Amino acid sequence: MTKKCLGCLSLWLTSLVGFSLPILWMDLVHKEPVSLEPVVTSTETSRLESCMIPTHSVLESFSLLELASLYHRYLSKEQIPCKEGVRLGKAHPGGWDVCIDEEFRLVDPCIVYSFGIRRDFSFSEEITQTFGCYTYAFDPRMKRSSRRYLERLLFTSEGISNFTGYSNHRWMRTLQDIRRHYGHNNKTIDVITLDITPTELIVIPHALQNGDLETVKQLNVRLGNPDYVLKETTEEYINRLNVLRDLCFVGFRSWIISENNKCRFHSEVTRKQALGCYEISFLNLRYI
Repeated sequence: MTKKCLGCLSLWLTSLVGFSLPILWMDLVHKEPVSLEPVVTSTETSRLESCMIPTHSVLESFSLLELASLYHRYLSKEQIPCKEGVRLGKAHPGGWDVCIDEEFRLVDPCIVYSFGIRRDFSFSEEITQTFGCYTYAFDPRMKRSSRRYLERLLFTSEGISNFTGYSNHRWMRTLQDIRRHYGHNNKTIDVITLDITPTELIVIPHALQNGDLETVKQLNVRLGNPDYVLKETTEEYINRLNVLRDLCFVGFRSWIISENNKCRFHSEVTRKQALGCYEISFLNLRYI
């Protein structure tokens, strides 16, 4: 069931947008772990408090129960209202929610990146045909060569990662290199969708580190899917909480959080029913 929240206005008004607090907690590909956690100033502390998730070092002191409770509580309600939202593509996974309030309205020549489409072009086609956006669909698991499906819809069989190069015979690029390749490094990206579990846990930190998300208006992320449900470990909870905190810190606020009942399970940690995956749609406060 999809929940829509028009509340949480006080959080929206009191949230402060600042510079990135980039933290690379782990690199799952082929690099050594990097720790970039800086000394937190009083101003940064107030921003972190507004995001309700403490720093990485503080999270490491939490018990597994405290981490699990914080994670599910954080995703239990939205943070910012969107007066007019639309679902584009399929109602179930494959489609995405997009806010079309005045500040986020999709106007030609809007730009959309959709990563991990899983042979489902329903979202890419509808957002292209409805709003006239230039849409780029990516999935390295699809063997077909790059091709143009509609005049403004391009599919390419490459993926997104925290490095540029081949991985398991698949061509991957960083978000920075993708934007540069298509001539978008100095342009605003209207919507990015990420259905790349579990790679979002390395892609988002890397993109934040390089400032590649600062000029993205809307970011839609699937944290987990029915094939990769949340693993109830300290490391997994901290990785997910780090991503959510740092997105909030640079100005991204959730306006709709969708639940996938196929990911519902009985938590051995909280002793309650819980969700192992979420679909989260964020708005960038920089554009409000």
